[in-house]
Amino acid sequence: MDTCSVVRSYCPAKLFSFGLLDGLQVRLRRPYVREASADFRLERLTTAFMNNPGFLGFHASCGIEMNTCRLYSDFNCPFCYAMHERLHALGVMDRISWQGVQHAPHLPVPMAGWAGHLAAELKQEVQMVRRLAPELPIAVPPGKPNTGRAIAAAARALHMDPLRGGEFVRSLYRSFWVDGQDLSDETVLQREAERQGFASAQIVGTEATTVDAILRAWNDQWAEADHQGVPLLQRPDGTLLVGLMPADVIAEFLSGG
Repeated sequence: MDTCSVVRSYCPAKLFSFGLLDGLQVRLRRPYVREASADFRLERLTTAFMNNPGFLGFHASCGIEMNTCRLYSDFNCPFCYAMHERLHALGVMDRISWQGVQHAPHLPVPMAGWAGHLAAELKQEVQMVRRLAPELPIAVPPGKPNTGRAIAAAARALHMDPLRGGEFVRSLYRSFWVDGQDLSDETVLQREAERQGFASAQIVGTEATTVDAILRAWNDQWAEADHQGVPLLQRPDGTLLVGLMPADVIAEFLSGG
């Protein structure tokens, strides 16, 4: 089995601790990837993903609109926040279908403050993002929230108005990674919905339209991918780009290179 060593610039599914990954090889269904030192050059990862379509690709048909890529993402992953902002900076969000998934659904509601090694590892994640995206405003939050409510709210907003919904999604990332707000708190979600011109009751709460079918579809499509982490960018041909990548790599990937 071929191997490739990479800097971890993604959040693995159901894991939120760097300590849980120390010395561990993260196995995919085809090759596997293991964590390497922080000074490892991202160009080698680029070569692995861009020059070997079979390395992480899977389906020839993904059931998504031609020229539209799926972005599997979670609000409480700092690499997802950075990737989302990088896609905005590239001006390609009109080619992206954002699909929220929970990579750590076990997190409590309300958000709990992290201490000890968890707080240290959260700080390490933020420091990694600062190194990979120094232009990005980001602060170390007090913990990580359960994002189920936030993802459901985002799904409703995107369904109602894709343009304003996209801005709502962007505002939720910033609310957490810049302001440290608890995205499991309905009042936080309601406030952000109103800022984007939505009636808050349509987006959050008991009167909001159910989006269970949409959320199941997003999660099922993510589960079918060859990598259970976020952020995960999937082209219509099924090829995947894993983690926070440099802007030129993303542009090449989106062009089909």
